[in-house]
Amino acid sequence: MIIERLNNLITTADVRKDVGTLIETRVACSGATLDHPTIQAGWNTDAAEEAREAPCVGVLGLINGLIGTITDIGPKLGWGYVSAEFGDDGVLVRFQRTDGKISSDGSLPCGCKPNGGGFDLRAGCIIHDRNS
Repeated sequence: MIIERLNNLITTADVRKDVGTLIETRVACSGATLDHPTIQAGWNTDAAEEAREAPCVGVLGLINGLIGTITDIGPKLGWGYVSAEFGDDGVLVRFQRTDGKISSDGSLPCGCKPNGGGFDLRAGCIIHDRNS
């Protein structure tokens, strides 16, 4: 229901663009937020290495904090239930339920590979390894 409501908010192109910008915005957060059991927070992997000093959180991380995290053992264990899909042009397309699809080589979107209930972690994965 929340995904449907989020999508109802972005039916206008300009609103969709604005909300997409908001979704992509991150702010520095404390270790308490980073360690919160449901809020999705981590390091900005798009930033240069020296700019990754503080963990950060965004609106989608907060939304997922309200809903909770995926508890089923599988490729998305610990992830938030809501994700945002962006088009090739960088504009928000829609909100969707987090998809547990695995690529043809067996890796997850983050690059980690499932190994019978756990993961072979990609170095620096901020989704599965909170100590990265």
